[in-house]
Amino acid sequence: MAWYDRYRASQGHPRREDSERAYRRPVKDQTRVERHAAMVALVADRGGWLTSSPGALDATMDCLPGSTLPTELANAGYEVEEIGEGQRILPHAITESVVIDDGAPPITVTHSGIVRVLRYSFPLP
Repeated sequence: MAWYDRYRASQGHPRREDSERAYRRPVKDQTRVERHAAMVALVADRGGWLTSSPGALDATMDCLPGSTLPTELANAGYEVEEIGEGQRILPHAITESVVIDDGAPPITVTHSGIVRVLRYSFPLP
């Protein structure tokens, strides 16, 4: 088990294998909070953000434009609907090349910045 997986487990997050199960329809004995936790892991592993609270009937999700996550969820049987757009602050949104000395190769520096995201909603069974 990688250090990141151990850390996630110590914080109460589901295992990565559990996130793959979120694509399938839920098992009857899972609670709504357990299904939400599996969906949080799935969406996070694919670069999105699940913004709804645990136990909510409808999940809301933010994705960067061009993300395939909404299509993947729709293909898995979820009724994904775009509900608008918003903004998020990301730690590496801005990348620039900086030259320190003449003749030295430029270095790449990243900064935090605001990016546009698309918002989606879908019912959690």
